[in-house]
Amino acid sequence: MIHYQRLPTLLGRRPFWEGAELLNQNPAASPDRRHEIIRALRQKKSQPILAKIKTWLDAEQKLVLPRSPIAAAITYMLNQRIALCVYVTAGFLNIDNNAAERALKRVAIGRKNWPFAGNDEAAKSHANLYTLLSSAQRHGLDPQKYLTSVPGKIGQTPLSELDQFLPDVWRAEDHAEPTLASDAPASVNS
Repeated sequence: MIHYQRLPTLLGRRPFWEGAELLNQNPAASPDRRHEIIRALRQKKSQPILAKIKTWLDAEQKLVLPRSPIAAAITYMLNQRIALCVYVTAGFLNIDNNAAERALKRVAIGRKNWPFAGNDEAAKSHANLYTLLSSAQRHGLDPQKYLTSVPGKIGQTPLSELDQFLPDVWRAEDHAEPTLASDAPASVNS
């Protein structure tokens, strides 16, 4: 019998760590191969646990009062079962939607701040800035470094070349540029 308080532990933590070890053993694997490894591991580890959860929910649904809060929770879980189990069928799918939730957090916080933008043009500027920051973070950039580097270069750039400042393009060019410390010749103290 599965205890309902252990469900989060059973749903994915142990297979995650085993999968991380397996993926670390194959660091040069292509993304498709990595997704296949994850899918196979989920099929092996998570599918039986999900089947046990379904069996437990079916059994418990017969024991609880139909209009009780636990019955509503069980019915909801059974109705969402297909969506919950989809992650087992494809290795590229995440088990949760934390990234989407984090992205929406900016919208929720901004909603409280936007009335104080001053005017419509200022609000559009704020929205553009939020979009640029979100994109920079999504591409793994340090937002402060990105925002201090771009304004210094953007003034002398023709409109046709502004794409170079998009976070994904800028990141590739930034990684290609040598750092100032490596450009300086080594001094020899005598």
